[in-house]
Amino acid sequence: IRDSYLNMTFVEYNNRLRINSIVLKLKRKKHFRNYTIDALAHESGYKSVTSFNYNFKKFLKVTPSQYLEELKRDQIEYQ
Repeated sequence: IRDSYLNMTFVEYNNRLRINSIVLKLKRKKHFRNYTIDALAHESGYKSVTSFNYNFKKFLKVTPSQYLEELKRDQIEYQ
């Protein structure tokens, strides 16, 4: 059942929270950028890396690997 206010199901909302949480960790705590995708998936509460990858791309329009590369590239440019 979709919530009319948020226009998403509870599962979609929960997945968005998980992805937002790991994105904040990646931005604020640089050591997370050295984690594997598997470790990031587990850190954000996913048991399945496939589900993590799917939801990450669904919400951010890039894969976790692509996002990590962008963060690392930006970090090098601003040093």
